Amino acid sequence: MLTYALNEHYDTPLIIRRKNSPEYCFNGRGDVAAKVENCSKKLQTLLEDWAIGYNSDKLMLLYGDDFDYDNMGFAQTDIENMEKIMSYMRENMNIDIKFGTPSEFFDDLAQSKPTLKYYTGEFFPYANRKGTPTKVYWTGFYATRPQFK
Repeated sequence: MLTYALNEHYDTPLIIRRKNSPEYCFNGRGDVAAKVENCSKKLQTLLEDWAIGYNSDKLMLLYGDDFDYDNMGFAQTDIENMEKIMSYMRENMNIDIKFGTPSEFFDDLAQSKPTLKYYTGEFFPYANRKGTPTKVYWTGFYATRPQFK
């Protein structure tokens, strides 16, 4: 079974996420071309950081989150800005970036035949809520041998 682990959340990275993000590259007034270049460089850095954890030149960057595009004007502007970033990255950074579906991503990933690691054992217990005095532990969730639980 071919699976993929997301870096953090299924949300758009803050640098290109317009809704409620002070880090959004297109905030404020100014030269749009300069903003596109800035956004592209920040996104390239982010993707290079992400790529360290994968044995493939294919990365999935999700675009959107719950209720992000309930306003058509907002959605249109966001997509147009992302198209500018993708165009800049293809033309100036030699990065093949495109909109696609999860099926297209997994087809491309499988065709690239990455060297995959084989893992046996449990993925849990898992502890979350870093930095809090009490951690929450998850056990028996997505276990490899649920019949023995």
